[in-house]
Amino acid sequence: LNHYLSEGYTVDECLASVLHSVRDNYLTKVAIESNIGNKVFFQGATAKNKALVAAFEQKLQKPIIVSKYCHLTGALGAALHLKDEASKSSTSFKGIDLYKQHIPVSTEVCDLCANHCKIKTAIVNGERVAFGFLCGRDYETKKYVKQKAQKYNLLRARAKLNESSSLQEFKETFTIGIPRSLHLFDEADLWVSFFEKMGIKTVTSKNHKGAVKAGKKLTGAEFCAPVTALHSHVQYLTEKSDYVFLPDYLESKDDNSQGRRHYCYYTQYSPALIGEIDTICQKTTILNPTLKSIKGLLHTKFQLYKMLREICSQNIGFLKVSHALDKASEEQQSRKRGLKQIYNQTVQSSSDVNVVLLGRPYTVLSSDMNSKIPEIFSNIGINAFFQDMLPIEPNEIEAIEPLLNLVHWNYAAEIFQATEYAANADNLYPVLVTSFKCTPDAFVIENFKKILDARKKPYLVLQLDEHDSSVGYETRIEAGIRSFRNHAVTTRKTDPIPYHFQNPVFQTGLDSIKGRNLILPNFDYYPCKLLEAVLRRAGINAFVSDETEDSIKRSISLNKGECLPIAMMTQAAIDTIEKNNLNPSETSIWTIDSNISCNLGVFPNFIRNILDTVGNGMEKVDVYAGEITYIDMSLRITYNAYFAFMFGGFLKKMGCKIRPYEQVKGETDRVIEESLETFYQMFINDESKEEAVEQVVSRFESIKTQNEKRPKVAIFGDLYV
Repeated sequence: LNHYLSEGYTVDECLASVLHSVRDNYLTKVAIESNIGNKVFFQGATAKNKALVAAFEQKLQKPIIVSKYCHLTGALGAALHLKDEASKSSTSFKGIDLYKQHIPVSTEVCDLCANHCKIKTAIVNGERVAFGFLCGRDYETKKYVKQKAQKYNLLRARAKLNESSSLQEFKETFTIGIPRSLHLFDEADLWVSFFEKMGIKTVTSKNHKGAVKAGKKLTGAEFCAPVTALHSHVQYLTEKSDYVFLPDYLESKDDNSQGRRHYCYYTQYSPALIGEIDTICQKTTILNPTLKSIKGLLHTKFQLYKMLREICSQNIGFLKVSHALDKASEEQQSRKRGLKQIYNQTVQSSSDVNVVLLGRPYTVLSSDMNSKIPEIFSNIGINAFFQDMLPIEPNEIEAIEPLLNLVHWNYAAEIFQATEYAANADNLYPVLVTSFKCTPDAFVIENFKKILDARKKPYLVLQLDEHDSSVGYETRIEAGIRSFRNHAVTTRKTDPIPYHFQNPVFQTGLDSIKGRNLILPNFDYYPCKLLEAVLRRAGINAFVSDETEDSIKRSISLNKGECLPIAMMTQAAIDTIEKNNLNPSETSIWTIDSNISCNLGVFPNFIRNILDTVGNGMEKVDVYAGEITYIDMSLRITYNAYFAFMFGGFLKKMGCKIRPYEQVKGETDRVIEESLETFYQMFINDESKEEAVEQVVSRFESIKTQNEKRPKVAIFGDLYV
């Protein structure tokens, strides 16, 4: 602010910028602008700031209701909660005249245990009242009192099930380290068992603490917390083992379908990244077989056989490797069945609501990553389960089968299955635990909410952030439990609701769009413009979307945490429809139908959601999910699309090569525009490609250039960059 004041901005301008910053920060990081309804109620003492209220009204273009008692809503809510919970026979309420008294408050630090709690004490009517204890003691008790342990505890129950004592004789002298992190977290026991059956000693990073903080010193870029933690887990094992087992997990097959399920792209390339870190590769050897891929179980066994043959002193046979993996896998399946038995037994004896934690096992189940969320539920007497403990039958998830077929993320599919199960189960409420900076999670949240909203069932979403303490989660969890209990005692079971909104039908094939308007994303203007001509020749009224700096800014309001290109593409398409006065019911937006490890695969679904949310006729626009080769339309279109991309790419390359040396500034751009029009008309009129290329080359050759050398700059980025 001092800087802006020194630059000559007025005090009012600086104060307005602060208000806009507060508003935009809230709408970006706390609320989701596209989810805000038409009736907005602003509560809390902050709403007393009329200028801030006006700033929100300006942005949202909606009136905001503020009660004259807005500063008391929190206190009123606490009073109502206590009224519901308080015993009718007795109360410790000190009376309404308490505010008139002078109440001395002091602070002291408890040194009875490692918690070192900061205790607040107050003298009320001659009685000392204290609060702030993390353990179970009160002020008069001068010793540590352990919190009352619950009969069921999620992490303890799982740990007990995985307990095993190895009597295996180790025939090899070396030790293999297995990081209990990221993709290996829930399969570490499988690989411990496998290696022990091969006569090899193992050590895991189970007891490693502070992995995220330590991992930040190793990573060369800003990754999500789980990937950052994996770096530290591997380094931890370099001091405790001779080799570190860090296989590639690319994709797996879903148990209930033939669909391919990808692990996220960070997971896929994390072994390659970590293997290049000097402080790690100089201390140990990374064992990096490819174990989860489209090639199947036989390939997995051969990869393990090949890996062990190179490091073992004993003769290693393929059959022995195959048998060891089969036995270890059987034990893993037995543990999975045991988890479901724990769920069934615990739920049957429960008289309260239960929750199921949904998310990635390496965050939800890791005591170093989960901010003590499972323990918080346990401490307040609520049974918390993980998604892999639910006894889900195939017929119980049939309603979302089309959605599952669209989802290509491994853990996302598991989350949706558990969500659908919980949506229909009595006294079971879902809590989605997401990871900060996790793009696949951002896509998951939207569908998670829609499934539960359709069933009118409450839920809770908690985002893990390495900077958060457990205190913030406690408040939200307590409020969530109250909501769950209210729902459990007041709600009648509703009839099944069709998931037409959740299982959209996308257009595909030339017949579905012939004679219609088709909006193309403006990935790269030159080839996309030529592709427009190719499609128009085939009878499709194609338009390259009109993407501008302004449309990109406005697209932010459509984004709910997903990667930005999806909102940018949709906003640009909407602008193109409006600019050209196209009939929405006769228009489709093209997007890619992809199964690569990228969010592109879920673009069709989320473009459909955005269009429905925007409304104003845009809900009538169809979404076309097509192949990048355009083979789904016709062989002829594919053939010409190939040349559209080739010629468009050459125009850009030739422009980049010649423009820095042109003698007449702007001549290269003029030639590019003329050449683009030549190619465009060639495709429209089905003219000779050879003649068009000769004309274009001749134009570029006529550009006069300076004979000098200049440095080259390479720009790297993803498709949208």
